[in-house]
Amino acid sequence: MREEKHFFEKAVNIMKKRRFEFSTFRELAGKDVINQSDGKKLGRITDLGLDPCRGQILSLILPDPAGSFFTLKREEIVIRFDRIIRFGEDVIIVDIGNNETG
Repeated sequence: MREEKHFFEKAVNIMKKRRFEFSTFRELAGKDVINQSDGKKLGRITDLGLDPCRGQILSLILPDPAGSFFTLKREEIVIRFDRIIRFGEDVIIVDIGNNETG
C-alpha cells in the first residue's frame, strides 16, 4: 500500500509540473472527458494506464458507451496522456480527432 501511495504522489508531481492539478484519483475520476474536435462527451475516467518504473500516467481509461450491456467483455476507450489538452475544474479536454483512441 505504501508503494502505491508513493507512486501516485510521484505521478501527481509530474502532472503539476505540466500544470494539470488534482489531488486524488477520485477527484480526477469525477470529471467528464470532452473531445475538443467534436465537443462530444466521452464519459468519466474509470482507470488509469500507469508506468510504474517512471511514475507516470500513460493514459486515461473510460468505459465505451457503445459497448454492449449483454457481453461479458468490458469495452474501454483508452486516451493517451499526450492527447490531454487541459484539466479544468469540471471537465478534462482531450483531442482524439474523430473517434481516434489509443
